[in-house]
Amino acid sequence: KPAAEGLAEGSGAPTDPYRLEFDVSFEEFEGDAARALRDAGLMTRIEPGDEVVGVALALHPDEPEHIPALLSGYRDDGSPLDDQVAELLSALSEALPDRPDLLEFFKKYPGIKEAGEDSLQEELGADEDEPLVDP
Repeated sequence: KPAAEGLAEGSGAPTDPYRLEFDVSFEEFEGDAARALRDAGLMTRIEPGDEVVGVALALHPDEPEHIPALLSGYRDDGSPLDDQVAELLSALSEALPDRPDLLEFFKKYPGIKEAGEDSLQEELGADEDEPLVDP
């Protein structure tokens, strides 16, 4: 059996691209989108707070039946939650390139896929703007 995913922080284990941890305002945490994600079991509170709440959003490619619930958590309102939902959808679309619902989502919101690819390039240390050296 392969080593368990999600090893403790600081263990040197690679980051799980299908689990995102981030902060949202308490107001956003109580909103409809976050509530739908929590009800579907995709978002959990990992750090309670009065004004800001730490949450984890996770969905692995081996659980594609939950993708519609994740899609419904996207509100196209520019919120931090939207950004994280979009990042997770982008990661899932790399693993599941032929999923009709993901293909439809990225047709409807084409800028999201591009933004996700840019952040992935940054994480990998790629720099497209690096000048070429003249021979």
